Amino acid sequence: MARVLIAYETKHGSTLHTAGEMAEQIRRAKHQAEVRRSREVKDLEGYDAVILGAPLYYGRWNGDAAKFVKRHRSALSGVPFRVFALGPTTADRDDESYVREGERLRAALEKAGSPPNASVELFGGVIDPAKLHFPF
Repeated sequence: MARVLIAYETKHGSTLHTAGEMAEQIRRAKHQAEVRRSREVKDLEGYDAVILGAPLYYGRWNGDAAKFVKRHRSALSGVPFRVFALGPTTADRDDESYVREGERLRAALEKAGSPPNASVELFGGVIDPAKLHFPF
């Protein structure tokens, strides 16, 4: 049985929801899954795999997620490492904004010093107007 860490950052909750769904699937496969905020993870000892999820807002990846990669780069290179981001609200992978956001995510990971073993996935984002703070 593998022990998997799903580290996440979220602004409005949709990345946490996605991390929770992933954890449920991992548990159904008879593995252990732990969901934690990336900024709260001090070390990766004892984990057999790591998944990191964070939102992309207008091409900018979450700063705490980038710090997680920088802080744990050495340990991440020794385990299966997957990254996901919730980005554009379109789910059309051929859409120009979807492609552009995927490129920006990969660039942010490279800038953070992500190890070469990282597998990257971009999912369509969620906009819940009730959680937004617009002045109207």
